[in-house]
Amino acid sequence: MANDGWESLGGRLFSTPSAVCPGPGRIDVYATGPDNALWLRRWNGAAWEPWANLGGTLASPPAAVLSGGQTHVFATGVDHALWRRTDHWESLGGTIATPPTVSASGPSRVDAWALGTDHAVWQWGSPDGKTGQWTSRGGFLTSRPAAVSWQPDRYDVFARGGDSAGWHIWNMGVQAGSWESLGGVITSAMAPTSWAANRLDVFALGTDSKLYTKWWDGSAWGGWASLEGTCASVNPSAIARAPQRLDVFTVATNNAVQTRAWDGTHWVDWLSLGGGAFSEISVCSWAADRLDLFMVGVDSTLWHKWWTQAGGWSK
Repeated sequence: MANDGWESLGGRLFSTPSAVCPGPGRIDVYATGPDNALWLRRWNGAAWEPWANLGGTLASPPAAVLSGGQTHVFATGVDHALWRRTDHWESLGGTIATPPTVSASGPSRVDAWALGTDHAVWQWGSPDGKTGQWTSRGGFLTSRPAAVSWQPDRYDVFARGGDSAGWHIWNMGVQAGSWESLGGVITSAMAPTSWAANRLDVFALGTDSKLYTKWWDGSAWGGWASLEGTCASVNPSAIARAPQRLDVFTVATNNAVQTRAWDGTHWVDWLSLGGGAFSEISVCSWAADRLDLFMVGVDSTLWHKWWTQAGGWSK
């Protein structure tokens, strides 16, 4: 594939990557290899370290999250249970039917969600990042759930329902909401993000292959708005790197990565970032003026592209 400013990080991967930024100038990227093991490529602030095999026998892409100064990596095992790796692998039990999504809503709190075989959302929650328990959050959903947290002990979970509408549920401490329909007719999993307390922005693909967004402004949900574009049937990815700054990424029908950004006043036009994506996009940010994108390309290797305020996208 043409480089288009993308940097090849090699490897041979069979899943969407999951990237986290443990600190300024630090990046860890996880993905599942053809041996069903978890593989890690790390930027230590000066150079990319060699690929490291972290073992496991996985049946889904990994989902990594930082909490309490530690990285927690979750994935579905070949036994359909939820597995987690911190410094070693452990089974968290359950029987799940989708890859997990994860969130950290407190200094040590970690939560993972996935659909069960009953199409309900199931949550594994740990207040201390160590021991946890399973809770059914109900619903009848047809996509992998996605979660975001905008304050301690608060999380919001989104998924496509059996009616193809977007659905939302929330929890704050001991208070729990019930499922609410966000309407629309969507064809992908939802991609939520938050740039401030009590602010939510979610993204999903429509039946016309365009990208749509909906937002919560602290008191009410707005309607679905089209961001246009022509997208392949790959779930979108979104990130809020600073207050009033949003970036959303999709894959075009020619496998190129494309993006739109909210600059605080309006949506910037679509920009093609090139490349040839075989997976969803994973994005992380270790500063307000820095974005790092990762994808598995059509050649099954890991590719990286970055943005800085001063220099724009790598070329």
